[in-house]
Amino acid sequence: MGVDAFGAPRFRCTDKSGCLCADFCCTLDAMPEEQRQEVEAQANVLTCQRKSELVIFCSCGHPAWAHASTPEQHRMEMITAESVSASERGPWYALLHDAGLLHLEKCLEATLSLEGAYEALDVGRLDFLKKLRQAGVQVLKDRQALCNALARARRLAELDRERAARAEKA
Repeated sequence: MGVDAFGAPRFRCTDKSGCLCADFCCTLDAMPEEQRQEVEAQANVLTCQRKSELVIFCSCGHPAWAHASTPEQHRMEMITAESVSASERGPWYALLHDAGLLHLEKCLEATLSLEGAYEALDVGRLDFLKKLRQAGVQVLKDRQALCNALARARRLAELDRERAARAEKA
């Protein structure tokens, strides 16, 4: 457990990116002793913004508020993450998790299959955006992010297939 600049206890990072930071440690405290002394010696010339960045952001790069504020929150997130593995989740889970769109999982699983989404995207992006809206994804930013995530996943899968083919030839 670490303590943020406001004296509040902070635990593991809860950022949607899947950060593995176990405890909050402000950027200033994470610096090597020599570098920290240099920064403290420059305290009179550092901007307020830079000083804030050094104490509000964790060494993992996420702000203090992205870290669990209670041990119960920390424990519940760990239990939830361990109790349901990605393979036990629906087909949308991995894609939505990587894109930070897990809040859409129930809506999409109820209305659209992953294969159907790829087929709709093949027809056209605008048509797919309309289909997502009809499926219940109301926020345009979420619809666009989902389109981008699907396209990115397809490109990465194609690259993996090409690499595997090259490896077989070699």
